Amino acid sequence: RDAGGESTKAALAPSPVLVAFAGAAARLRQALAERSLDASMSVRLRVVEVTAEVASSLEGLELLSPALPEILRRVLDKKALVREACIDTLASLYKEHVLSAWGTGQYEFAERFAWIPELLCEAFATFAAGRLGHTAQLEEIIERCMLGCGENMPPRQRALALVGFCAPAMEQGGERGTVAKGLSLLLSRKRDLNAALSRFVRARAERGAPLLPGGGADVVCGGAVVQRQEAGDADDKQARAVSEVLNSIVRFGPLAEDRAAANQQSHAVAQTQLSSLDGVRDRGLWTQLEQVLVGARTAADGGQGIASGELGPMLAEFGRCLRVHRLTELGPMMRRAFLSTWLLPDQALALVQLWCQSSPDGELPLPASLRRAASLLVAKLPKYFPDAFAPNVELVVEQLSASSVDDSMLALRCIAVLGKSAAASQGTGTDKARPMDREYLVAQLLHAAHCLATGAAADGSVCRKAVRALDLLPRDGASRGVDMMLNWAEARRQETDDVKSAGIAMQLAAACLARRDGVQNEEEAKVSDHCRQAWISEAHDALAEGTTAKILAATELLAATGAESELAAFLRERVDDEEGVALNASACVLRAIRRGRLPVSSQLLSTMAGQIRSAVQAAGDESNPREEQADVVLAALQRWTKPSVAGMKLLDRLRLCATLPCAWAGAASARRREAARAVLQATLVTALRQSSARQEPLIDITVAYFLHFLSHLDCFLFEAAAPASAYPESTRIATFLVQTMVQLDAGRSNEV
Repeated sequence: RDAGGESTKAALAPSPVLVAFAGAAARLRQALAERSLDASMSVRLRVVEVTAEVASSLEGLELLSPALPEILRRVLDKKALVREACIDTLASLYKEHVLSAWGTGQYEFAERFAWIPELLCEAFATFAAGRLGHTAQLEEIIERCMLGCGENMPPRQRALALVGFCAPAMEQGGERGTVAKGLSLLLSRKRDLNAALSRFVRARAERGAPLLPGGGADVVCGGAVVQRQEAGDADDKQARAVSEVLNSIVRFGPLAEDRAAANQQSHAVAQTQLSSLDGVRDRGLWTQLEQVLVGARTAADGGQGIASGELGPMLAEFGRCLRVHRLTELGPMMRRAFLSTWLLPDQALALVQLWCQSSPDGELPLPASLRRAASLLVAKLPKYFPDAFAPNVELVVEQLSASSVDDSMLALRCIAVLGKSAAASQGTGTDKARPMDREYLVAQLLHAAHCLATGAAADGSVCRKAVRALDLLPRDGASRGVDMMLNWAEARRQETDDVKSAGIAMQLAAACLARRDGVQNEEEAKVSDHCRQAWISEAHDALAEGTTAKILAATELLAATGAESELAAFLRERVDDEEGVALNASACVLRAIRRGRLPVSSQLLSTMAGQIRSAVQAAGDESNPREEQADVVLAALQRWTKPSVAGMKLLDRLRLCATLPCAWAGAASARRREAARAVLQATLVTALRQSSARQEPLIDITVAYFLHFLSHLDCFLFEAAAPASAYPESTRIATFLVQTMVQLDAGRSNEV
């Protein structure tokens, strides 16, 4: 305003100085971005150093902010020095500017830098896949600079920091799927190494003495020859168990991700380090290690989780013990094995409260975007941190009856994962079952199953999750809960005429009958067999009726009860099924085989292959609807490549995964062909590795399985019966296997 109080046009015009400054800033950012791609490593390194120096202040950060993602993408540089400089710069920027913003409520400012967690997760996936190293450095800066470990932050702020780091990576997909893959890979390796080291600590505690004394026989550990304890025939089983634990520790540790260290010498070094740890007789070190590993106190303390404020002193004391015993070289492996540095029960409680929109007194409600991000973490993190979410399961159970279908489904997913973890812990000395109100839990699960299955795809997954959640209860309570659900399904089947409700009842009965197997005494088994026969009879009636919803439920029930001949006949009759019912039945068969309900038989493999070939060859473009339905079978087949599936026999896995993927040899979509080839390739890699470890001709066995499979296919039988044939379809299927074997081997062995 001028002297008279009136605004002037000149005062509102942009200053020439500001215009010039903005132009200079843009030219500076462009120059730095261009020089970050210079051919000289020293120039690229200097660009990163200048960027770090300028961006250390808030003004410099605002100046370079538009160009920072491009400049610091040199974290993927081919030179290790440039990669390390970028990692340090990303860590310092996030800790100084972003981490504090989560604690002070500056959420919009913090969300502007979501590209930093995305870039670091992408870097982890790249480094681990290429064995470039730096993964231990990444884990250290993530915990210290991005999650606030050791910063004495309250649980709610730690939870917000975790949301800020994980949510941007979890939301990525499509072309940027490497970001989500990097975070998933990091968390899965932390979980697996935690489980392996926990087994080692428990075994040592049970024995009351070191497991790995110096000297002894040799065992193969991750492809390398390492020492183990001397064992007689009586101790041979324990020795094998210990060697399996050591294999897992070496396999999931950071050394396996460094090409320079991933050799036989590194495995021997890891074995030496573990032997040094095993020889320590300091009870305080082992107590601290066990508490930090499981993130919980002993039962004498009430079984409550470690509080966030207690973790820092515990880690400091454990670090002091490592220094005293000269074991500091174990730091990277221990850091990966500690789940408590990422999430503790009080922080998980804060996450659940963020999702439930429950804010402590005196705090303003969070933005809707943060609630969505928190819900994403509640859905996906229990898979990796079940012990952190288990103490808060009652709050999650309350959300089963939420008005939002998405919230109910998320709660069911979370509880099912926790139930699966509790079931896996039974008999291991770490039983995670919790005393809960059985009637209330069953009522909530039935309500959620009925509401969600009515509006969801009729694949039975909702009912399976509801039954799996019962494993949160102690063993007797879980069995009674299954009986209650089965009685509810029986009542719904008899009382309702609604086709969809009858289908839900049959799916729930299938899940309950599958859960009952193997957990009953002789008298209960007789009663269960009568109930099973009644439901199988109901499934036969449903197949005869022809209603799609009931047919889907009937095939689910037949697969769960092991009715092999009925399923094979059903698949054979519906080769040209346009509704996709038979393909869904094939997915049910694969699930039942994986869980031991059905055998891997020639008639099932040949009929499923016929269904797949008919679907993928029905049209010649990407819009083929039946080819999309076959993706359900491919997704079920991909789960067989996971090495962590319990109870899976190696020969069954080789037989199924070396044969059924070849049914996609004639698929019109190259993307689907390559996805099936990836399953086949993973199977052949397993056969090659295990052939050396077991000294068995597994490659020959795999090829024999394939020839037997090929001889039972309809296309081969048709071509063999012809007066003259060049066997075009059979050749295409066989070529698919041979090409994969040749690509995999690349002349490195004589077995292929």
